[in-house]
Amino acid sequence: MKKMGVGDVEKLMYEQFSKKNFILFVTLGASSLIGAIYYYLTGQDALKTISMTIPLTTSIIVFLLSKKILFFEKLFPWIIIGITAFATIFNGVVGDPSIVTAGIAFFIAGIASVHVSMRIMTYGFALSIAVMIIFLMNYPYQEQIASSKGSLMLPLILLAAGFFIQIKQTKKLEEQVNVFTVEQEKRAKRKNISI
Repeated sequence: MKKMGVGDVEKLMYEQFSKKNFILFVTLGASSLIGAIYYYLTGQDALKTISMTIPLTTSIIVFLLSKKILFFEKLFPWIIIGITAFATIFNGVVGDPSIVTAGIAFFIAGIASVHVSMRIMTYGFALSIAVMIIFLMNYPYQEQIASSKGSLMLPLILLAAGFFIQIKQTKKLEEQVNVFTVEQEKRAKRKNISI
């Protein structure tokens, strides 16, 4: 069995990043398409349907660009998470947020964890909090949620905390694998020199 070198690890990490982008693309694309169809078939206002088609269209365009241009591939998770949050915030400010708006806050936190990156997760968490705040401030039936506003935010914070812990543990494991790989490569070079 061939031992992996540092170059092999970097190539593998790049391939994993591309696969994670594809997972984001499929997840967001499918959920946006389902949401747009649902809003259209149930006769919701046009703004809600448009708020679902914008992330869908943007994800398709940016994903296709990411396959051709490295710059877009690196930015893909940032753009996708941002567009999802901003479309939801826009819908919650201009229109009336619904319970779905609160659900999208959790969805954003979930997709932000896909890349196992503290920076992307922090960005997604901040946007998910912003979406939840818009929901709590603009929900048209305030009397229904008045007594439970804090308890609606708590599960989102706990979910994100769980993701942060998981990402931290995964990063530690990745660092150990990288150190081990470098050490193995150095040993192999020393053996070749001494022969």
